[in-house]
Formats: sequence, C-alpha cells, structure tokens
Amino acid sequence: MTSQITISPTGISVPTADDVKSKFQEIFTDAFGGDLNLDDATPQGVAINDFTEEKMLDNAMLLYFFNQLNPESANGIFQDALGSIYGLQRKVATSSIANCVCIGSQGTVLNGKSSINPAMVQSTNGDLFVCVNGGTIPASGTITLQFESVETGEIPVAANTLNKIYTSVSGWDSVNNTTSGVLGKEEESRVDFENRRKRELARNATGSLSSVYSRVFEIEGVTDVFVAENDKNTADSTTYSGITINPHSIYVCVNGATSEELAQAIYDSKSAGCDTTGSNTCSKVIDGKTYTYNYDIPSYETIYVKVGLGEAVSQDVQTQIKQAILDDYDGKTDDESITIGSTVYASRFYGDVSRLQISGLKLINVKVSKDGNTWSDVLTFNVNELPVLSESEISFEVI
Repeated sequence: MTSQITISPTGISVPTADDVKSKFQEIFTDAFGGDLNLDDATPQGVAINDFTEEKMLDNAMLLYFFNQLNPESANGIFQDALGSIYGLQRKVATSSIANCVCIGSQGTVLNGKSSINPAMVQSTNGDLFVCVNGGTIPASGTITLQFESVETGEIPVAANTLNKIYTSVSGWDSVNNTTSGVLGKEEESRVDFENRRKRELARNATGSLSSVYSRVFEIEGVTDVFVAENDKNTADSTTYSGITINPHSIYVCVNGATSEELAQAIYDSKSAGCDTTGSNTCSKVIDGKTYTYNYDIPSYETIYVKVGLGEAVSQDVQTQIKQAILDDYDGKTDDESITIGSTVYASRFYGDVSRLQISGLKLINVKVSKDGNTWSDVLTFNVNELPVLSESEISFEVI
C-alpha cells in the first residue's frame, strides 16, 4: 500500500502507520546508507517514529476534513455551510415548555407573548415562563395554555412547579402544570440538524406533507412537529392513533409555535382548498381575506425510566447515568430525539449506560413506564402526545 492518501471513485484510502514508517525508513537509508541501524532506540529510529506520528496526525486531519463534505458526518461550521445551501440555519437554543392549567373567572383574557403585557408565571426554582398563545377563560373556569421559559436551555420544568402567577391579571386565580414539561434545548445538535435537513428539502414546494412539515418546523421556538393527511372522502380515525382526520384534510400537531407564525407557515405550504384538522385555530389575513386553520398542541405525557443494577452505586454514578439517559432523550447521541407520537423502547437507553464505562457497574436491565408503577420494554403514544422525561422520573433498582 502507498504511504500517501489516495482518492478514488470508491472513496478515500489512508495509509497505515506501518506503511508510513516504512517509507520514512526508506528515505533514511537512501540518505545515510543501507547499513544504517533503524532500531527504535537509536536517534534515527526515534526521529523516524516522530515523523511517522506527525504524518499520521496530518492524515487524520485531512480525513476529518474530507468527511466534513458528507452531510451524514459533517458537524460544526462545515455542517452549517452544507445547510446554508438549502437555506437552512441551525436552530438556536430553545425554551422549556409546559402545559399549564389556568383557573379564573369566565371571560378573563390571558395574553400571549406577542402582546405588550403577556401572562407570566414563576416556577418554584424562580424561573420565569411566558404564555405562548393567549386565551380566554371559558365558562368552566379552566383553560390549558402553553408557557415557555424566558431563558433558553434546559430550564427545569417538573410537574407541579409552575404554580405562581407572576403578572397579576384581574380574574386569574391560579396556575399549575400537572405534568412535566418539555426541557428546552441548547443549540441544535449535529444529529437533529441533519435529520431536519433531510426533511426540509421540500420546504420550497407546496402541497406535500414534507413542505408543511418543513415550513412549520422553521418557526422560531418550535421544538417538534407531526403532520399527516387524509385524502379520502370520509373521515379517517384508524390510520393514526388518537386522532380523527377530516376528509381531504391535513393534520398538524406542533409544540412551541405562535398562532400568527403558524398560520403563515400553513398558508405558504398547503394546497388551496385543502381542509385542516385540530382542536385549536390560527388565522392569517391576506389581501383582506381571513384564512383560518385548525391544528393541535400535543399533550405532555410523562415517561419514567428505571435502571436495574446488580448492586448499588454512588450518587455521583447515578447522576452520570441520569444525564446520559437525558442526553439520549434529547437526541444528543446518535439516536434521534424522542418526539411527538414516538414509540419509546427501553433498549435505546442500554447503550447510554454502557458507554459510560463505569468500572464495576453491573447493568441488568432498563424498563420504561407511563405511571411509574407498571413497567415494560416499550411504550406507545398517540400522535397528539409528546413523551416527556426529566431527571426526577429516572430511578434505580438493585436486582
């Protein structure tokens, strides 16, 4: 094999360390004579090994660069450059989002974040959350609205922690998130950005589900989207679990979108005359005509993870395991993040624990649950449900 990197129609070939070392030995013997002692302990042997190491480091850097030309393996600024070809920008950090039950007098208006005086709540940790889309409390005295953290990133949002009204609104009596929310994310990961690039190749099209998905996911603050369609003359209640899609209709379930931006995204991407399905509405006025679309906001369904170990481990090890599982849930590993309607397999978390390579750790099994009592290997969710996981829902059991 040659001592140089070779590029051919089949790909890139990098020489082995032995091949590079042999080439340097050949250079030395040509320069100093065939009787030169090439033993590694000699000065010339040491020099040859050093030159070989430097050459291999250079080759590794070149190979890394070549791999940055492939969307499947590119990361950082190279991945950003490939994304820009399609007009895509890496998503910045997002806010944590929770569904909050607001109780008060009928007719009380709670403004969304696009208004001058939005409704805001404070968590038990002191973090501020602002209402995403406003709403009016109905005759029942209760309305469920989405609130997002003012600060971006992984702001804690465990169940029953958003229970303090921060901006006083006459007629608004109390607030609480009965389920855990969705943790915000740091800047979009390499895996998530590449998956979105593939899905958004149709963003400039009109009428296809992929174009609707692409446009909606582009909205700032959106963390998850599910889209489906029914092209039949009758309602479809069997294809997708948990929903019924109207005839000749599309279905959009989105987490984190403001109604104004969502209406524009749907207007730009769906075919004229196509109906929409969902329990929420958003509107857009174009040339004096009001276009109204239906959509859904996912309910948050808490999932629990239990790690079975052969013997007890320290609190520090438990913290490491919990973080590894949360990273997998968020898509920070090679697995896609858990999204709306996902099927959650307990097995996806096995590798996260094993990769920690903790000395003496005896991993027996990993189980998942919807209630923290009944455990299984797999959980299924409706397409209007978003599985959520926080550190407090990860436990350990010595088997």
